[in-house]
Amino acid sequence: VPLGEWILREACRQGRRWLDAGYRPMPIAVNLSMRQLDEPGTDRLIRSILAETGLPGSLLELELTEGAVMRSPEATEATLRRLADAGVKIVLDNFGTGSSSLSQLRRLPLEKLKIGGQFIRTLEQEPDDQEIISAIVGLAQSLRLKPVAEGVETESQARILRALNCHLMQGYLFSKPVTAARAARFIEAPVSFGTMPFTLPDALRRVAAA
Repeated sequence: VPLGEWILREACRQGRRWLDAGYRPMPIAVNLSMRQLDEPGTDRLIRSILAETGLPGSLLELELTEGAVMRSPEATEATLRRLADAGVKIVLDNFGTGSSSLSQLRRLPLEKLKIGGQFIRTLEQEPDDQEIISAIVGLAQSLRLKPVAEGVETESQARILRALNCHLMQGYLFSKPVTAARAARFIEAPVSFGTMPFTLPDALRRVAAA
C-alpha cells in the first residue's frame, strides 16, 4: 500500500511538471491494486494527492483488474463513483481474463475497457481470438466505453485491431518503457496512424531520436 501511494503521487507530480512545462495535457494511467482498493479511505487519499500535486483529476486514469472490481462490487462502485465525481477516469484492465458480472459492469463509472494481452499475442495465428476481440470491442462500445488493446508488438497485430474497430493500443510496437524526459518527446510530437499507411515504428523512432 505505501509503495502504491508513492507511485501514484510521483505519477501525479510528473503529470503536473509536464503541464507546467507547457506540454499538451496528457492523461497518466496508474494501476491500482486490489489491496489498495480495499484500503479504507482510498478515494480520499487519491483526491488528497490530486490536490497536493495540482494535477487535474481528468488527467488521471486508474486501472483496476476485473478481480479487484468484482470482489466487492457494491463497495467498489461507491468508491469509484466518488473518484469519478472528482474527474478521475476509471479503466477496467485485462478484460476477458476474469469473471465480470455484466450487470455490475454496466453500473460502474468506467471510461475504458482494456483487452487482455494474451488475446493479442496469438491474434495473427488464432482466428478465434479475433472473434473474441471483436465481441469485447462490441461490448465496450455498447456500454459507451473506449476499447484499448494492450501488449501490441507487431504492425500486423495493429492492422488487425484497426480492422476490428479497436483504435486505442499500447505495447512495445510504440515504445518500450522510457524516462520522463524521453516520454516528453512523444507528447511534443504525437504520431497518429489513423489515416496513414502503417509506418508507425519508423515515425516513432524519429520522434524518440529527436
